[in-house]
Amino acid sequence: MLTHLKCAYQPTTRTTAEALCRSYQTVVSGAYAYIADEDYGLQIVNIYNPSLPTYVGSYDTPNFATSVSVSGDSAYIGDSYMGIVIVNISDPAHPALAITYNR
Repeated sequence: MLTHLKCAYQPTTRTTAEALCRSYQTVVSGAYAYIADEDYGLQIVNIYNPSLPTYVGSYDTPNFATSVSVSGDSAYIGDSYMGIVIVNISDPAHPALAITYNR
């Protein structure tokens, strides 16, 4: 669901889209929403036009994606068993594994 928050006291729904499984967290950076989806990993959606979000790409994490954070060209995904999966998102249509970190 994309919600317009121009007036925080009266949020309005712009549009909704069906998630693949369970969306644990969504982070917006620029024109993209990065979604941690439990079974399907990182989902990337173009939200430049909030009334018409479009699927761009995805990266399937090894286990369950439970959180996501974005900084620059990297998405940091919390994976239930692998720790942190760092994905290069410089090309949102083709995200690629950079490294995993698990202590």
